Amino acid sequence: MDFEALDIQECLRGNMVRLGFAEPTPVQKDLIPAILAGGDVLAVAPTGLDKTSAFALPVLQRLMTEEREGPRILVVSPTRELAEQTFQAFAEVGRQSGCSGVILYGGVSMEAQKARMAEGVDVVIACPGRLRDHLEQGTIDVRSVDMLVVDEADLMVKMGFVPVLRGIVEHLSGPRQTLMFSLSLSDGVRSLADEFLADPTLIEISLADPVARVSHVCYPVAPHRKKDLLLALLKRTEAVSILVFARTKYRADKLGRQLQQAGVRAASLQGNQSHHRRRLVIDGFRARKYRVLVATDVAARGLDVPSISQVIHYDVPDTVDAYMNRIGRGVGGDGGGEAISLVVPEDADMIRRIESSLGKELERRTLEDFDYDREPAPPRKKPKAAPKGRDGQKAAGDGRKRDPRPPKGGKKPAKGKGKGKSKNKNGQSSRNKNSSGNGVTVAPSGQPVSGKGVYVPSEEKPIVLTHHLLSARSKNGADQRPGRYSPKKRQSG
Repeated sequence: MDFEALDIQECLRGNMVRLGFAEPTPVQKDLIPAILAGGDVLAVAPTGLDKTSAFALPVLQRLMTEEREGPRILVVSPTRELAEQTFQAFAEVGRQSGCSGVILYGGVSMEAQKARMAEGVDVVIACPGRLRDHLEQGTIDVRSVDMLVVDEADLMVKMGFVPVLRGIVEHLSGPRQTLMFSLSLSDGVRSLADEFLADPTLIEISLADPVARVSHVCYPVAPHRKKDLLLALLKRTEAVSILVFARTKYRADKLGRQLQQAGVRAASLQGNQSHHRRRLVIDGFRARKYRVLVATDVAARGLDVPSISQVIHYDVPDTVDAYMNRIGRGVGGDGGGEAISLVVPEDADMIRRIESSLGKELERRTLEDFDYDREPAPPRKKPKAAPKGRDGQKAAGDGRKRDPRPPKGGKKPAKGKGKGKSKNKNGQSSRNKNSSGNGVTVAPSGQPVSGKGVYVPSEEKPIVLTHHLLSARSKNGADQRPGRYSPKKRQSG
């Protein structure tokens, strides 16, 4: 079977030949007739099998043979990279077809997207969030769409986009054909297919196909030696384009920095980065500016980099599908290369499941002259905490205020009284020994106390002097400033 037998337009056939497809691939042979038949399709296929071009070709065929107003095709992708990859595939397959398209995702201005849609487009390729924004603002009308493509449905489910998808589908009207593509057929994907598809044709591609020609090896290692083993492997390999997978965004970012500090031309790719930063990283990896790219599974979706020679599982994935798709995203699509797993004891069960899926054991290797038995570095000692007082507060002098509440069993200050004040027998207010501010604290020892005052002895009662009085007092004790009261020592008898 060739493209001519599939009744594909001549210009589209010529574009496929220019892209290196002299005849349809096994995936294209299954997908293209099913899509051209007009029914709903559920396709389960790993990465690296030219799935995007396989559905772009019949979609563009329909656009060229059936002319209608407004956007006809809506492709929803979970990430910006996947959306860009799909848009690029449509541009290459649909060259000189007269079809137009727009790509919509967040992180960039909506105004340019609005202007492009105002010119009229046939294909809309969008991420769920930004498409919802346009629908809510009324800047896009999708009532004319007669084909909906849900790409990477398993990732849609994982990222929580199902409610957004439901809202998007509510804006579609009239009969339509729905295509759904997924890397695996999980319960969430089955539920989504039951909701969106009507009596679909199920097409499943074996997961082993893209990784059959890849050599699979693993290096058992203690968790605290993984980073050092990775560095040793990178120094000894001649591979020029290496994709390293980490389990989380934090681990990918941290590992990328550690490799850079060790002198490796490395960069990390994870979901928290801005679109501009992610674009720079991917372009730099393609241009060989970076030898090593550390990525998470989600960030690597849509990563289209040719001639990756080595995939390293720094963290072994938690499913067999994820293992296969990592390789399909990397070396599997190029029909060769090496997949290396750094295996800690906790990964033993997953390795057995991977071996069962592959139908063979992973080759166990050890690196010569590498110290596997080195003990982990002792943990850093935490600085001692400041001593605490009786009430659980830090000791005085640390800049923190003490708890104003009295200790249990203590007396509360009377209502309406000033802070730190009490009345003497004559009803006059004076600062007590707990006073603060500019007052002077009277020490029972008769010695000067720390603070802003001095100790003043008294035969009958202590007298508290403030700074402004002290600074203006003359030698004979009289206050030099007019209108100021200068307390004098009482005479006994």
